[in-house]
Amino acid sequence: MAKPRVFVVLDKRATRRGVERAFRETCEGVDSVDLKKDARGASRGFAYVTFAEPAHAFAAAERLDGAEIPPGSGKRA
Repeated sequence: MAKPRVFVVLDKRATRRGVERAFRETCEGVDSVDLKKDARGASRGFAYVTFAEPAHAFAAAERLDGAEIPPGSGKRA
């Protein structure tokens, strides 16, 4: 069975490290963060976060719904 993934809309200034920190600091069971980039290596403004269990993915979606990622960006996830 595939691990659950959450699609996250981000500010284009977001970095993989920043997204990973935001999720790991507030959520359990984070397996990986896949920040999508364009051909130039710039963020495309979204990422997929993979979790160990479906319950972790649901809890993360509830906790971070509306959070600014990165903080202060004005872009709410």
